[in-house]
Amino acid sequence: MDASNANIRTYWEATYSNINSCNNVLAPENLAVVANEKKRAQFEGEVRFIRAYHYFNLVRLFGPTFIVTEELSVAEAMKKDRSSVEATYKQIIDDLQRSVDNLEGITYDIADLGRVTQAAAQSLLAKVYLTKSGINANGNGQRDADDLAKAANYAKDVINNSGKQLMANYEDIFKGENDFC
Repeated sequence: MDASNANIRTYWEATYSNINSCNNVLAPENLAVVANEKKRAQFEGEVRFIRAYHYFNLVRLFGPTFIVTEELSVAEAMKKDRSSVEATYKQIIDDLQRSVDNLEGITYDIADLGRVTQAAAQSLLAKVYLTKSGINANGNGQRDADDLAKAANYAKDVINNSGKQLMANYEDIFKGENDFC
């Protein structure tokens, strides 16, 4: 498939539209509207998670991406080159690490089910490092040990400190009463 496929084009455009929305929220003048510093950090952490999630999907599907972290004019966007896979992963990791930091100690009640948590950011970071470890594998297929260690550390922190656990029966994940599990 190529870029002329309408589904691919639609996905690409929708993803960058979402990234643009994240960038608008993260603009300093927009974040400054939130007077409560803790709430502002929470919103920033949630939005950085969403942006990182979109870039993670893009880099896995398309390789090099256009990293956009601020509002661009059409003329500026037309001149922008794709960033390397490495630069994209650096942006993803930076966003997720800031998300982890900003969401520390934030809890939600049942009315806020589905909001981004620190455990969600750590879980995605673990997945990012696992994926990246395969990209950085040496010629004999050995995964990058540093990336694997980072993935393990984030996963262990979620397991040990999030208060969440895996479901005992895999089939239960797909039952309606277990949404958001």
